[in-house]
Amino acid sequence: MSLVGESMISAIYYGEFIYLNMHMEQVYTDFMKENSGYDSNERKLENGFNYMNRNDFTYETIKRLNTFLKKNSDKKIVLDFQGDKLIGIQNNMETKLTECITDNVYVINLSDELRKKLKVLDVKFDEKIKDYFVAFEETKFEYVFTLREDTAYESANGVLLSKYINIKKLIEDNANFFKWCYLLCNNLVQNGLFKKMNKNKSSRPILLAHTLNGACIATIISKIIGLEMIYIDHLGPQNRITGINFPENYQAYQNYLLVVDFICQGNEILRAQNIVEFIGGRYIGFVGMIKLNISPISESQVDEDKIKETVLNISPEDAAEKLEYTIRTKLCCNR
Repeated sequence: MSLVGESMISAIYYGEFIYLNMHMEQVYTDFMKENSGYDSNERKLENGFNYMNRNDFTYETIKRLNTFLKKNSDKKIVLDFQGDKLIGIQNNMETKLTECITDNVYVINLSDELRKKLKVLDVKFDEKIKDYFVAFEETKFEYVFTLREDTAYESANGVLLSKYINIKKLIEDNANFFKWCYLLCNNLVQNGLFKKMNKNKSSRPILLAHTLNGACIATIISKIIGLEMIYIDHLGPQNRITGINFPENYQAYQNYLLVVDFICQGNEILRAQNIVEFIGGRYIGFVGMIKLNISPISESQVDEDKIKETVLNISPEDAAEKLEYTIRTKLCCNR
């Protein structure tokens, strides 16, 4: 990833508008500055929610926004400031940000504090404009479709899949990967059980990844939210775990939150839960990118005391109709 001048990683193209999530852009700026040596992760971990608590708009983000708007001056741009998530602005940057709000720019969800500092109201009104997260929901299958591979796939337990959802494509797509990690973190920090646990350092969850894809996801969200992470290699999708794979920093009596990529049958989650509890840890749930709701482990009414947060929840009907994704066994094929 690089903090390039014209990149706005939150961009969603929906209808006649381009939607930008300004809090996501500020989180991205802070993330990249830390990873270039600007800040220390140790201090961030002490602050709990890390970048998700960021509420000051900075020069670097305004500069990227200005460049993006100039390149898209012929398009309608919606800037969603996400309410109280952004309430401040770097000193002497008010004019720079106000200059970005031209005739083709629509501002929504501006906090009272930031509106006073900028001396602007939410600019113009168009009934076609949606909230950023609504725009994402409306366009979600368009992107998931790009992750779909038409080649049939046989899982490790012999289940036959008509299509393969390749999460590696998402991970290799830097801008969209960060966007999805942010969206996952946004869901997580609003989860009541997570907020309760995260208040105290002793109960703060540790992220546990057990696949290579899960480790990539956990690495990003651990920095965004400020949680520790460990990686056990190799519990899934091919189950080859041995005692030597367990990290030295595995801590008993701690809360462990499993990080996964794509949840279908949920077998890997059950195996990870058993290992965590066998060693003396407490399994508190999972987070992931996509969840296909076909098994009890992914149904909300089961284990209500567990965290279950994903970016996308796909019903069996949507999987079959919109993604042409079906699951069979060899017994079905031989009938």
